[in-house]
Amino acid sequence: MTSHDVVSRARRLLRTKKIGHTGTLDPLATGVLVLCVGKATRLADYIQAGEKQYICRLLLGKGTDTLDTDGTVTAEVAAGHIGAGHVSAVLPCLRGEQLQTPPAVSAIKKDGVP
Repeated sequence: MTSHDVVSRARRLLRTKKIGHTGTLDPLATGVLVLCVGKATRLADYIQAGEKQYICRLLLGKGTDTLDTDGTVTAEVAAGHIGAGHVSAVLPCLRGEQLQTPPAVSAIKKDGVP
């Protein structure tokens, strides 16, 4: 079910057109899809700017054409020697605000086009 599907269903159930969400979830992601209804839609930008927390599971040693586990494997290296301690050692550099270039396959829209 897409974010749009959730909004459409909520519009029908709540019998209102003024509903929006504060951001999409990627197909492989789980989490909370925040819906704003009626006058609360004005709060969407404020809610979206709030602090977020991400929890992930890693698969080391494989690269794909989509940079996620759904893609076709394009590279594979031995990673059995990499343990939890190695991963923990690099986590501090991933904390805090990050600027990233989105992958070519993503939910990002540019000029309204996915």
